[in-house]
Amino acid sequence: MKYIALVILLVAAIHVASATEINLNDVWYNKSVSEFKNGSYPQALQNINKSLQQNPNDNSYWDLKFLIFLKMGKYDSDLSTVDEALQINSSNSQALNDKGLLLAGYLHDYNSSVQSFDRAIALDPTNAKTYYNKGLTLEGMGKYDEAIKSFQQAVELVPSLAIAWNQEGLSYQALKQYEEAFKCFDKVTQLDSSNKDAWNNKGEVLKALNRDAEAKIAFSMAGKSWT
Repeated sequence: MKYIALVILLVAAIHVASATEINLNDVWYNKSVSEFKNGSYPQALQNINKSLQQNPNDNSYWDLKFLIFLKMGKYDSDLSTVDEALQINSSNSQALNDKGLLLAGYLHDYNSSVQSFDRAIALDPTNAKTYYNKGLTLEGMGKYDEAIKSFQQAVELVPSLAIAWNQEGLSYQALKQYEEAFKCFDKVTQLDSSNKDAWNNKGEVLKALNRDAEAKIAFSMAGKSWT
């Protein structure tokens, strides 16, 4: 979402310059998006910085800069980018979500990652993917019970979010709660019958439950033989 200050200007020339600035921001932003998609990350960074110099309040500009640094592998610069965006707008829940992903996935600071996701959720409790990302981090920390709660919150908001159902099942499986795990994997295969990973996971928990005939079918759907 773009925030454009509406100012009554008395001088026509200044008004035209202001409109031109906005158009230039869009040009730089669109060019940066194109360069990002083509893998020209230094050029994309140069152009998004031009947009940010003119309008640092635009969250979409910060999001793109975050992705550029991520692709360049400059994680410390990425963290600085997110923190700078949050200094300008402390209620930027997407920046907090991005920070959580960066801390967990690339800097391996899992506790700080969970804290960042919690801040994002406090600002926007309707974003299912933030709950999902928090769940992934907790799962990676071995906190399966807490991870399950996060995945459940995600699918409560978006019942069709198959990836959250699948991860919830994996957390139950790690706790050897196979019946609950089966329900989750079964839900995934209902949502996406072509999901071979889910069929394989379903086969594994059915095997653990000694439901061999059903497990054989599930493994077959996963393209695997019974072992």
